[in-house]
Amino acid sequence: MNILNKNEKELYELIDKKIYTLKSCQSVLESNPAKAEIDAAIYMLNRKTIENLQKSIERNSKITSNQNRIMIILSIVIIILTFFSVFPTKGYGQEKSFIREYIYKASETDSKVSSRQKALQEVKALLIEELGTYVESYVNYQVTEENNKITKDFFTNEIKTLSAGTTELTILEESWDGYEYYVKSEIKADPNEIITRINQTLSIREKNLAIDSLKILLTSSNSKIQLKDAELAELQKKVTQQNQLVISKENEVKNLQKQLTDAKNNLSVYETQKQQLLTEIQKIEQVIKNSTNNALNNVRLGMKPSEVMQVCGNPRSTDDCFEYLYYNYGEVWVMFHANVACAVLYSKNYQGSCSSYQNKEYNIMKR
Repeated sequence: MNILNKNEKELYELIDKKIYTLKSCQSVLESNPAKAEIDAAIYMLNRKTIENLQKSIERNSKITSNQNRIMIILSIVIIILTFFSVFPTKGYGQEKSFIREYIYKASETDSKVSSRQKALQEVKALLIEELGTYVESYVNYQVTEENNKITKDFFTNEIKTLSAGTTELTILEESWDGYEYYVKSEIKADPNEIITRINQTLSIREKNLAIDSLKILLTSSNSKIQLKDAELAELQKKVTQQNQLVISKENEVKNLQKQLTDAKNNLSVYETQKQQLLTEIQKIEQVIKNSTNNALNNVRLGMKPSEVMQVCGNPRSTDDCFEYLYYNYGEVWVMFHANVACAVLYSKNYQGSCSSYQNKEYNIMKR
């Protein structure tokens, strides 16, 4: 993946060319005895270089990546500082001393040690502020563009921050009276040396920013891949669940089909058994009907039991009570008194062998 767009690449190529030009000028100047005569011409070259870079930045003001913008800013700062480290202005190539005093008023919770630490922090901040302002004036370059371009505040803060890391604090005087801590400190610095060391630090930071940009892009890509993997895993999980549900439903359908088949088979068996049962019932009904008809058609008053059996066959059942004898033929009973047939009764009227059947309406025997 490309970190920079086309315009950004063009700007970096321009920056590299300008740095190469400055270094080439440095080599020529060191070997040329007429250094004083070309100093002014070199200075004008530097101003032209910076103006060209400003125009390049304006053309690339649409850059949206904060890290890419910072990388470009650092590159420009490097060019500016490179020039002044190669071609220092007259009168500034000497070590500069900065001295400041500070009195810290201790609170109720402060001790001598804590008061000293806080006093040193404050006086160092004052000295770094003064040193940064001095280095900035030494470079003598103002940046005022706004709206997603380089700002003066950014340039100033970078100078002060990097100046703080290239100097050491010396304590000249300090005292403690139990209420206030007095400290007098000094910072000595050679502007040329500071600018050179700032240049080195900026170069490292510029490389680190490029690496960070790659890491951010890689992290972003990995995050997107992980997100897609998570979405894919979730979809696969849902598909698996749906497949399991489908398999479960298919098994239910198979079980229902098996139950239906078994029910149909059982129904067929039940129908066969029912038909067989109906057939048996019909046979029995036919036997009863035939037996009834034989008795109604053939039994006569006065017949003996043996004679009745000759014309009607053996009775289906028999009953007796004292001198009365009863033969059943289906839906009728043949009643004998003293071994002689005396009546034929419907089974629905038969109430037992010892009941009285003197009522003539019960007797359906043919005369």
